[in-house]
Amino acid sequence: MIGSAQEGLKEYHGWHRPWAPQMAALKQGLFPAAAALGPGLYTALGDARLCDSVLRTLTPAFVDGLSALWIDAGRSFDGDLLAQAAGTSRAAKSALSRIRLSIPGDAHALESALCVHLPEVWRGEPIVLADPLLPLSDTRLSEIDARRVFSRMLDAVASIAATWIVLAIPRKGLPERLRMIERLTAVSRQVVLLESGRLVPAPKRPS
Repeated sequence: MIGSAQEGLKEYHGWHRPWAPQMAALKQGLFPAAAALGPGLYTALGDARLCDSVLRTLTPAFVDGLSALWIDAGRSFDGDLLAQAAGTSRAAKSALSRIRLSIPGDAHALESALCVHLPEVWRGEPIVLADPLLPLSDTRLSEIDARRVFSRMLDAVASIAATWIVLAIPRKGLPERLRMIERLTAVSRQVVLLESGRLVPAPKRPS
């Protein structure tokens, strides 16, 4: 299920119309090298602090009116951090009201969220997919199922013309997951890295 972090959500129509100034701020905060933060896949890479860093970066845009659908595959969404970044309780409540939060319990729930529920509820807002490789790293999940869910995730990204922001956290000892990250970055419009607490553009690959 995809629900709301707070009650009182409004209807939204078209990613570019209600949020143009906020999208510009989001672009500046996360992907400044992108020509425009339109529909497509954008990937941020980093360690366990990545999701908190991105949430903190996005909070001013949420306070200013940006809406987002946040799929928290890594169970890392921190409402207290958002409240602190927002500055006041009123601003925090306003920011939370603009985030629709989904917390899939495992890889199969993630697949359902992306491929079944998301097409039904997406309203044009940016989609943040936080730490999707964590449930795919579950040792109880077969490699065949992990690859299938990952392929379905890429299918969902391709089929829904949203601004997708994928927060990917590499983990040691899982070479297959590292190859998945390579596939993600290969199809991304821009990639940023979390370095010393800051998000910076990733070096371009040699052509």
